[in-house]
Formats: sequence, structure tokens, C-alpha cells
Amino acid sequence: MQHAYRLTALLLLSGAASLTAQAQTNFQPGYVLSLSGDTLRGSINFRDWDQNPKTVEFRPASGTSRTYHTGGIRGFGVAGEQYTSASVQVDASPHQVQNLPSSPAFYARQDSIFLRTLVAGPKSLYYYKDRNSKEHFFIRQREQFELLIYKQYLQAKSIVANKGYIGQLQLYLADCPTLAPRLRGAAYTQQSLTDVFSAYYTCVGQKPQAASQQRANPTHVYFGVVAGLSSTALHTEASDLPFSPNEVLDFERSVRPAGGLSADIVLPRNLKRLSLYTELLYSAFKAEKTLTQTSAPEAYVSNHITLNYSYLKLNVMMRYQFPLGPNGGLFANAGLGAGQAIKAEHSREVHQHYYSRDETTYFAAFGSEQKLEESVLAGVGGRYQRLSGELRFEGGTGMLNGIYQTSNTKRLYFLLGYRF
Repeated sequence: MQHAYRLTALLLLSGAASLTAQAQTNFQPGYVLSLSGDTLRGSINFRDWDQNPKTVEFRPASGTSRTYHTGGIRGFGVAGEQYTSASVQVDASPHQVQNLPSSPAFYARQDSIFLRTLVAGPKSLYYYKDRNSKEHFFIRQREQFELLIYKQYLQAKSIVANKGYIGQLQLYLADCPTLAPRLRGAAYTQQSLTDVFSAYYTCVGQKPQAASQQRANPTHVYFGVVAGLSSTALHTEASDLPFSPNEVLDFERSVRPAGGLSADIVLPRNLKRLSLYTELLYSAFKAEKTLTQTSAPEAYVSNHITLNYSYLKLNVMMRYQFPLGPNGGLFANAGLGAGQAIKAEHSREVHQHYYSRDETTYFAAFGSEQKLEESVLAGVGGRYQRLSGELRFEGGTGMLNGIYQTSNTKRLYFLLGYRF
């Protein structure tokens, strides 16, 4: 069951990512460089790309918009950024620590992409973040782009790195010998390498011909509180109860208060529309159900089940904003949740009546209780200034997780929020 919930969450997040890629329209003044070298001015659909684009939508001053691929133009500029069309060779090895290879060998892959210019001049620096969010840096020599080499790999259970880029830059920037100590400490990051090139141009007494404006792209965090109502429907199935085999129960919805703390982490780039929304949320449900099995008019067995659960949930969702003006807009989010039961009360009162004899016994309602509930989440809402409202669905694994006893919950939330 847990695997199904995780798969559903991944599908929801993939859909959100696709929506992010397609929903943005943000034309800003810009230009494209034709293959013949002409500058065509108009508007570029600027998406504040986190990963370098392979296409760009251009709208001339008069006429309809057109999409250019890397082979159709030399490059383009918009919002203080410059991009150059290129076909480059990169290392396709995994870069996440948990997936690092054990071989130092490079696995070459050819990509056609628009490189973002970090520094342009006699000595230039270019940047490429690929579809796997791996960063690559390039220099340009004799009209050819050269990848600055950097690769991490495992050796005897330790992480080692091939820092070939340091030697490459020592040769590339050799007319400033005093730069060598700084190069030896340079990291393979955008800020560090850009600083190296700035120091180089200061050293040789020149200024770059052009450079993309280094826009500040901080990660903003907004804290807040949320409060509202939850409506929980519980479904259970049990086939190992000696007094009630093959019991399938659907409890009536339980409406209870919900509330907690939130942190909305707005990610850099992507027009500030994508954020990681996290919550520490209190949620509860209380349910009762009575089952009666009658074998004769004066012979019956009555089961009265009482459940009272409270959870402290950690919810993590990707949120996409649809601005409707400077003060607010709509949003959609999807993600995963994990809830720890802080109250878990469940009882079963079994009353047996056989003509003039009555007997009442008490049991635990179920046998295979679990304290941790996993869930998938999806919601839509709106925000105006500091206030927000959201309607959210949550599908959870419930409080049973046995071979013969299973459960699931379906919750609806209506939440109001206030951002500090």
C-alpha cells in the first residue's frame, strides 16, 4: 500500500513539473541573433530558466511569435541574460552522492543547448545546467566550446574528485600568473568561477566586453500558521477477527479542527513561482460504528467500535503559483505526508445476548495497529497579500498495516493561512 501512495505522489509531482514548464508566459524585451549575424529585436518569452533551454519563443515587434531551436539562431538575450547556441559534449555520469560511480572514466553525451553567458570577452565563461540538474561550465577557444572538467567518484568508499578544470583555467588565463593561488582554491560553482574571471580581468587591466547581469536569486522563506477543518473517512478490512471474520467497515466522516505551522520556501529562478511548501499539522478523527449479528429474535451479538486518533503530520509539497496581480493569485500543490499518532485509542465492546443471558466483553478494536501513517496530498487555493485559503485532499494508509488487517483514510481539508 505504501508503494502505491509513493507512486501516486511521484505522478502528481511529475504533472506539477510539466505544468510548470508549460504554464508560464512572460514576454519581455529581448533579441535574437540570426545565423547571418543580424540582431532581431522584439520580445522573448522569458521563463527565468533554472535548467538551460533548448528552445526559445520570440515575438517580433510586428507579427506572430516563433519558436527557435538551437540550430536556428546563434543566440538570444533577455532580462540582462545572454544565451549562445551550442552543441557541447558533457559528462553524463551521475552526480548525486548516493549514485556516484566507482570509475573515474567520463561518459560522454552530446547536447544541443543554449549556454548562458556568465562572462564574455577575450576570455569567456559559460554555464549549463542539464535536465538532471547537473552543472557544467565551459570556456571558448578558437570558436570551440571546451568543457571544464570536474567529476566526483568513489574510491575505497571515499569520495574523490577529478579537478581538471583548475589546470585548464591555469592555461586559459596564463597571462595573469598571480591568479594561480586563487585558481587552486576555486570551487566548481557559478559564484567561485565568476569571481576568478573577474579577478583575471582586474589583473590584466581590462573589462569584459559583455556579461550577463548577475541577478540575485536568493531563496526566500515565508513562515506562517494554518487553521481549519478536516473531514476524515475511514475504511478498514479485517479477516482474522475470531468473533467477526471478513469484516469490512466504512465509518461515517469525522469533522474535526486542524491546524499548525507552515514554511513556504520560494525557490530561485522560475519567476519565483515554484516553492517547497512544508507544514507541521495537527489532524484528528473520531469515529464510532455498531454492528449487530442476529441468529434468532432473542439471540444476537452486537459490536460497538470506538476510535479516537490524533496525528502530528509533516507535509512536504511542491507548490506552483499562478499570479493574478502584485498582491496575490492562485496556487496548486502536491506532495507527501507522514503522520505520527500522538493519540491512538481504539476499543471494541462486544455484547452477547442469548435469551435471558447477557454478557459484555471488551477488546482492542483491531490487532495490527501502526503509529505512522503515510499519505499523498494534492490541493488548490488562493492567496491575497498575507492571507490564503486552500482545499486539499489527502489519501492515507490509516492505522492498520497487517497481512489480515488493512485500512485507508480519505481526508478533505479546508485551511486558512496567514503568512508572517
